Amino acid sequence: MSSACPSFPTRTLSRWCPTGCAKSCRRRPPDRRLELPLYARARVAHVWLVDPEQRLVEVFETTDSKPTLVAGGTVDERVVLPPFDDLPLELSRFWLPEE
Repeated sequence: MSSACPSFPTRTLSRWCPTGCAKSCRRRPPDRRLELPLYARARVAHVWLVDPEQRLVEVFETTDSKPTLVAGGTVDERVVLPPFDDLPLELSRFWLPEE
């Protein structure tokens, strides 16, 4: 786990994030062209890409060993994002207030 990341119990995150560290801990944005296929080959069922600056969430699902964009939302939308199909999310609660 990176020293820049908060210490999350690996058991809790292992199903959702194979590295045991949330990707938001990075200082640079992920290169989705490289990382999404790696997750798909590793059979990670769902990958969420969250961009707090653009206030955007994208959900990719592994289909036939390839990442496929299946859902997303932005700013203040109320959305249901896989794999949490029974949990509507109000995205405005995710973002810091605009200055």
